[in-house]
Amino acid sequence: MTDQTTTRLRPRLFGPADERTRPGYPDIEWSVWITGMDDIHELDEDGQPFDLLAALQFAAEYNAGAAADYDGHPYTPVIHAVVLHWGYAWSQKSEHAHGVDCGVQRCGPCSFDRDFPEVAAARKAARATAEEGASDAG
Repeated sequence: MTDQTTTRLRPRLFGPADERTRPGYPDIEWSVWITGMDDIHELDEDGQPFDLLAALQFAAEYNAGAAADYDGHPYTPVIHAVVLHWGYAWSQKSEHAHGVDCGVQRCGPCSFDRDFPEVAAARKAARATAEEGASDAG
């Protein structure tokens, strides 16, 4: 396989909204995707839906175990646990870039938006109008 073919087969987890791959479900706020097996975990060990902290902890523990078990053999699959937010791969930076609440409790901009939803709605509408104007000009 060429690098170009390999690149095309990999999901694009981050980047512009119209190019991002959504490996998860759009109706589940927090989940963890296990690559390789293509398995989505929606509930924690207690059978409760994930919140951000529980999803990050689950993914960290899974990734640590997978790294410890990896033997370096070319036929051993490389598996990663990826936190998903509304089905998309989560990172605080990507959530902010897409104008979405990142879910981090102490995040300044997002906590302000949570406390003043009318201001957040006005800012989001202004951003959408500006993006439409930019796409019409291009």
